[in-house]
Amino acid sequence: MRKNKKSAIEASTLVLYIILIATTLTLAGAVVMYSKLASKDIRKRACEWDITKAYYSKLVPKGIVRGDTIFGINNCRRDKLGDLTIRYNDIVDKGIINQDKAHKIITDEMIECWKMVGEGKVDPFSNWGTMDTSYCMICSTIKFDDKLIEFMKKGNEKLAEEIKKSNKEITEEELGKYNILSIYDYMVNKEYKPGVKIIEYLYNIKNVALTQNDVDNELEKVGKKEVQILLPDSIIFLKMYKYKDKNKFWTIVGAITGGLLVIGGVILLIFTGWTGIGAILSGALLKVGLSLLVATGLITIGAFILIPTAQNAWDACVPECNAIGGIGLIPAELNLDVKLPVQIDGKEEQKPVCDIVVN
Repeated sequence: MRKNKKSAIEASTLVLYIILIATTLTLAGAVVMYSKLASKDIRKRACEWDITKAYYSKLVPKGIVRGDTIFGINNCRRDKLGDLTIRYNDIVDKGIINQDKAHKIITDEMIECWKMVGEGKVDPFSNWGTMDTSYCMICSTIKFDDKLIEFMKKGNEKLAEEIKKSNKEITEEELGKYNILSIYDYMVNKEYKPGVKIIEYLYNIKNVALTQNDVDNELEKVGKKEVQILLPDSIIFLKMYKYKDKNKFWTIVGAITGGLLVIGGVILLIFTGWTGIGAILSGALLKVGLSLLVATGLITIGAFILIPTAQNAWDACVPECNAIGGIGLIPAELNLDVKLPVQIDGKEEQKPVCDIVVN
């Protein structure tokens, strides 16, 4: 009896130790995670301070507070700002991707980027004075953790097999089980703060009426219907095109031209059907198993991309800032020097998304 009693005590003690160790590891993991989040926020605030300091130093008359000094934005280097990692556990519910959770993570990062660069109230590129030039700053790269990558790959391979067997096109809803879909509707419908939609805050525009359904309808008219999916390693960036002439008007050509879709003159979507784009993005498609779906020929997959062309993004910075642009999103493989057809004072030209990436 004594032996059994002693064994029971030893067993209960062992269980207690296991619980204590597990709890300690859980708490340690939480501390590490929140420390990383806090550290990332501090890094963004440091970049914000560098940008603000550089901008206002240019407005101070020379000789008062060293107004002739150029303050650098060293804290805005990409390696200092870090990446945005979307984890399986953060967005997968009951075996499928929760689109709202995924979209919130991405748009929150876009909002943080816009705050970091001054919310359109300062010139984030005050150290670069060349006009008629597109300047860009990379805020973060969207990474998927290994578990999420594996989940997406297996899910998309499963859908590809189903297509082969049934020879029927799968729906956007089915694709949304294993992929992060377009964040456009989320930006239009969700509020940054009471009375202000996310898209209104990011681009300083009002009354955005177009929805994802409107986008899809426009695509159907020209036979380009496809599902836009956020690819791994997409980049969140800031674009600012500075005018030399205050009256110069810069815009994307046409409503739909060569695979380009303009939404209200604010955001541009580029599709994989555009010449050369599909091949460039093949690595990202392969990574999450989408290349097998594309190969069936029964569904068209498009990379979700935002190229900002907002006319009013820097209205709060007038007259110092005379520019268009805003926060954008583009797959890493596509590169920020890809050229688009634009119209400047009625003359059509080919212009890169970014002439200069400062970080």
